[in-house]
Amino acid sequence: MELEIKYIKVEEIKPYENNPRKNDDAVKIVVKSINEFGFRNPIILDKNNEIIAGHTRYKAAKQLKYEEVPVLYADNLTPEQVKAFRIMDNKSQEHALWDYDLLKTEMFELKDNNYDLDLTGFSDHEINFFSEDEDKRANNPYEEWRKSGNIEYHNEDKTGFRTLLVHFPDEASITSFAELVNQTITDKTKFIWYPKQADDKAAKLKYEEK
Repeated sequence: MELEIKYIKVEEIKPYENNPRKNDDAVKIVVKSINEFGFRNPIILDKNNEIIAGHTRYKAAKQLKYEEVPVLYADNLTPEQVKAFRIMDNKSQEHALWDYDLLKTEMFELKDNNYDLDLTGFSDHEINFFSEDEDKRANNPYEEWRKSGNIEYHNEDKTGFRTLLVHFPDEASITSFAELVNQTITDKTKFIWYPKQADDKAAKLKYEEK
């Protein structure tokens, strides 16, 4: 089936009021992306101009005061298919993994060409890790661990960090977890680092058998 991209006024687009994806923190990244690369990814709409996929792009377009944006109509889907597609479009991103060695190579090439790495969407902490030589890092926990000589090291994670999505049954459990890792978790907190890069050293970690 041939896809037809159309341009319509932003004011004609209707956000889906029950969109389960909270995307406000991503809008500023998409704003930067649109400014740099242009509006390259159309918003997907149903026959009533309600958003199926592309709420973040829609918010970015409004912030940039776009009058028109490119859209694709998925008007051949049933209401159930629209709901399922909307959820799948967001959920599928969680299943994609990075090849960190290749990512690191790409980051170094961008850095060598003096390109603004903020436009990749990564945080400053992640950018600093990927764009610095390992032997120049002020705090390389894996090097410290190797030098400590206390425990044989297996399955080294060369990325310097690993993302772990944790689900909690209630707010009390979140509070307990925050106390355990000695960090403050707020409504705006998206990531926490353990151990804290600014304070902790991997060589100081102690494990006790129970």
